[in-house]
Amino acid sequence: MAEISSSRPLISRPTEAARLTYYSGITPQIPHPLIVRPAEAARLTGIPRSSLYWRINQGTFPPVVKLGPRSSGFLLAEVQAVLEAHIAGWPLDRIQVLVRELVSRRPGLAA
Repeated sequence: MAEISSSRPLISRPTEAARLTYYSGITPQIPHPLIVRPAEAARLTGIPRSSLYWRINQGTFPPVVKLGPRSSGFLLAEVQAVLEAHIAGWPLDRIQVLVRELVSRRPGLAA
């Protein structure tokens, strides 16, 4: 008897553009932002989920985007920007400024 996996996909709606980016390293123009679920963000960053939420409270990680009443995710571009800042050795106060700037540029938010 075939075993059925009950786990949900970690990345919401993978597109051909996302697969192209993952497998070839080419970044095509994507018409909508990619969202990763908290478990996938933890895997990508190497930071436990509880620590991600602690960093959100500290202002050093972008907050989640609500997808529904019981669903949330992170914008992949924001997660990547914060990781790049850490790799570059930015101090935490500069990363906090980056996070505020990223959140202020989210599509659909009034200034």
